[in-house]
Amino acid sequence: MEKLPPSIDGSIQRLLDEGYALYRRGHYLVAPVPYLDAAGDPHTGLMVDVLNLDENGNVRTLPTNHQMFFVGGQPYDDKGRILFGGRDVNATPLFDGKVSSFYWSWKPHDANGSNRDYRTLHEKFTEYIFYVSGPAEAKYPNFKVTPFAAIAQSSQECPFPFEDMNSARANLGELDKLLAGDTIAIIGVGGT
Repeated sequence: MEKLPPSIDGSIQRLLDEGYALYRRGHYLVAPVPYLDAAGDPHTGLMVDVLNLDENGNVRTLPTNHQMFFVGGQPYDDKGRILFGGRDVNATPLFDGKVSSFYWSWKPHDANGSNRDYRTLHEKFTEYIFYVSGPAEAKYPNFKVTPFAAIAQSSQECPFPFEDMNSARANLGELDKLLAGDTIAIIGVGGT
């Protein structure tokens, strides 16, 4: 696993301090999340978000967008109703052979009930995680989204001599592994 980047507003550290298990894969921030299937049985999925990094490799305060990848089966609530209406099915290759199951669009509401953007990465993760994990935690109290055991970080580095901030946006993160250890030259001849 790769080292978690610092966040300008402390969102990542706050999530860790609150007991969320987080890890980084390329330019994705990943959190294991409990959820219920149609039969009400517990499972663990992954919430995955693209990190919004600045030129110094710090996570910016504002998330890239209001959407979130989910790897896992269709989550249900404790009454057997499909969460997120079963919409936004998605099959985007992410990392380590993982492919997204859904790409959800969920915005919080302001005091007037209108949609607004997320203010921090912490707010975005906790909103999505609470919605999906709430029914599982209510039915299975020992099945926690905050296990108070952050996944250990390793020193795996990006194969590039610079922080690659575009692979995740183009879903090319798996190519990093193919390039690791190779010497590559890109020669431009002008134009596009």
